[in-house]
Amino acid sequence: ARLGKLRAAIRSDRRYGKAIGFRYHDGKPGIVEGLLSRGDRRVGRVIKAVWAEGGRFDGWSEHFSFDRWMRCADAGLAGEPVDVSWYTTRERDHAEVLPWDHLDAGLDREWLWEDWQDALSEVEVDDCRWTPCYDCGVCPGMGTEIQVGPTGRQLLPLTPVRAG
Repeated sequence: ARLGKLRAAIRSDRRYGKAIGFRYHDGKPGIVEGLLSRGDRRVGRVIKAVWAEGGRFDGWSEHFSFDRWMRCADAGLAGEPVDVSWYTTRERDHAEVLPWDHLDAGLDREWLWEDWQDALSEVEVDDCRWTPCYDCGVCPGMGTEIQVGPTGRQLLPLTPVRAG
């Protein structure tokens, strides 16, 4: 109801209403996405339980069951000093060891933290194609190549194959 009123208020604005797009994304899948992206090994029990209860294709809204995920999370994390909100909504300290810290994504942890702080402060960063480099690790000039697996071959971007 509240979102409907907000949408109506935006559309009724004769000056800007038609120029403003408004989409709604249910927040419940975002909680599960947060659990999966910030979770450690303990979340593996939750994933296994969801699968055992028939969870398949949960990225599709017609198959997604938030209640199933929360029920399995409650059961899978029972006896642990953590819950879904511990993984998803709490503030994290700069020094906190994260479950993926042992993985090297090619980006410096300090740079990622500073970028996060800039985002929280709503700092606008100029496009580095025309300004000095921010050392994010994305530019080909930094020797970063997109790879999948340990082959050492650059697999992306893929060249389209024509039928026939």
